Amino acid sequence: MEHDQQETGSLGIVSVNDLMENLFSFGKVILRNWWKIALFMVAGGIGGLVFSLLKKPVYTAESSFVVESKGGNSALSSYAGIASQFGINLLGGEGNDLFQSSNIMQLMMSRNLISRTLLSKVKFPGGDSILADRFMDVYNLKDKWKPFPELNGVRFQDQVSHLNVHHYDALRRMYDIILKNNLSVDKDKKSEIISLRIFTENEYLSKLICENLIQQVSEFYVETKTKKTKTTLGMLQKKTDSVRGLLFGNIEGLAESMDANANLIRQKAEVGNKLRTIRISALQALYSDLNKNLEATKLDLINETPLIQFVDTPILPLEKTKISKLLATLIGGVAGFFIALAFLQFKKL
Repeated sequence: MEHDQQETGSLGIVSVNDLMENLFSFGKVILRNWWKIALFMVAGGIGGLVFSLLKKPVYTAESSFVVESKGGNSALSSYAGIASQFGINLLGGEGNDLFQSSNIMQLMMSRNLISRTLLSKVKFPGGDSILADRFMDVYNLKDKWKPFPELNGVRFQDQVSHLNVHHYDALRRMYDIILKNNLSVDKDKKSEIISLRIFTENEYLSKLICENLIQQVSEFYVETKTKKTKTTLGMLQKKTDSVRGLLFGNIEGLAESMDANANLIRQKAEVGNKLRTIRISALQALYSDLNKNLEATKLDLINETPLIQFVDTPILPLEKTKISKLLATLIGGVAGFFIALAFLQFKKL
């Protein structure tokens, strides 16, 4: 037991001694090669300064909003039974939970909607342009894509209506860039406010991408959310118009029959008029019910249409982020110091 404690103590002493010896040796290396280390640090500092001068500032466009979706089951449910007799589902729009907050966030990062955004025609200083063309110009993608001959000369201006496979390839590459470097989506858990941020090296490009992406998401959201109810409304409108035509036709037929047989006392004519009267009464009741259903469906469509309430929208001038010259120089100098140590250690080995 005592022997083990002595060994442990001796090992601890040796370890501390070795550490001190290594630190002393390391310090001697630094002192002996201080001018080399200083040279690396100066070179690193200059490199950091040059980087800060050449690095373009980043402009951030931010838009935040809250989505309010209402369910339409108040007046509509009262008429669902009658409408179902005609094969119409008035409650088709209910229970659509596709667009929760997390799903809307995923929509903003979807290739489909970002591609639609890039194909938007917008007003830039100097004239109208397609966002995809401006994005390629800002990030010099034509030069970066030179190894891909099929992408040389790809432009979207005046070609949005007839894109080819190379256009779609360019859109896919731009989507990957945006998703990785230029887009951020998050949600406040307490307030349910969704925030979209777009970062680019061009102030107008950031603002226009942010605004158009929100517009694309909003249109897709509203269109999909109300699609079933709009279909139901169209079918119900056709049924109502058809019954109304039959009703008016029978009313006119009854009037013509009564005019033709006004001075005649014939039982056969009276039977025809009575049948038309019964048919008119039935059509009137049916038309009244269908008309109520139609109005209820219109009200349901209004209630079901989601409302996007904006909290903040991007306003020029945008927030500008640029790396500090002093900070870049310090970071470069520190990086140069560690590179010098690694170089000296490698040389020693």
